[in-house]
Amino acid sequence: MRRVRLFFLGVVVFFAALNGSRPASASKPLPPVPILEVSVEAGQLTVKAKNAPMKDLIRKVSDKGKIKTYGQLRASDQDRAVTLNLNQVALKEGVERILAGYSVAFIFAKPVALQANPPITEIWFFPIGGAGEGTESSVTVASFTDDTEPNVETKLQAIDSLSEQKGEAAIPILLGFLTDTHRDVRLLAIETLSDFGSAVPSERFALLTLGHPDSETRLAAMESGVPLPRHVIERHARQDVDEEIREIAKDILEDEDSKETKEAGKKAIEKEEDASDLSEKGKAVLSK
Repeated sequence: MRRVRLFFLGVVVFFAALNGSRPASASKPLPPVPILEVSVEAGQLTVKAKNAPMKDLIRKVSDKGKIKTYGQLRASDQDRAVTLNLNQVALKEGVERILAGYSVAFIFAKPVALQANPPITEIWFFPIGGAGEGTESSVTVASFTDDTEPNVETKLQAIDSLSEQKGEAAIPILLGFLTDTHRDVRLLAIETLSDFGSAVPSERFALLTLGHPDSETRLAAMESGVPLPRHVIERHARQDVDEEIREIAKDILEDEDSKETKEAGKKAIEKEEDASDLSEKGKAVLSK
């Protein structure tokens, strides 16, 4: 009996030893601890980031640079782990590298006497291929300075600042404002875009405005002077529920038809004149 007890005791000890000797890799590994260190000094940005969430990196840069930062991160980018090392690069360049794949606009403080490089006070960004480039009727713009959405006054001031800078880099940001939930913001963005004329991507502008549920936004777009593609006018404005918009669309299309008719007539006359010249030259050759 004693031998049987010793046998079972040996079996128990053996299995206990097996369980204790299982490799540690069998347990679930802990996620890597994010590293995020940011400093902004004299307009130079230094970043040491490893597996840091994208939204936290933007917030940190905003905080350290004392910059109001507004925009819309793609859902897939919110918690995307970023590993990046920047060593005293220009703040503007560093932010553009962080926000690669986004349209970014910078608003600068008004320069004081002898100040060559005024500091950045605000950053606005929208995803390329997202806000301002689709047909969404509204987009929420988040603040990366605090947890509140920028108010209407802040957005209007931003559009005014972009207008003063006169740079075409502002166009994608202004297109993003066309999807804003506030009418005053959309109307001012349309008015500002009209100053850029043919530089505005007409197809995108037309889709964002002529398909908008607000009639005042559609009307402002029709009266903006921004070139609008004929097929979008025919599909949207010419079929609009608002009579005034339909009439404006009709006038634009008739004006285009008239120009095309005149151009075709001009070309026909030129062709006849060319044929007549050839005929006269032919007669002159034969008479020799």
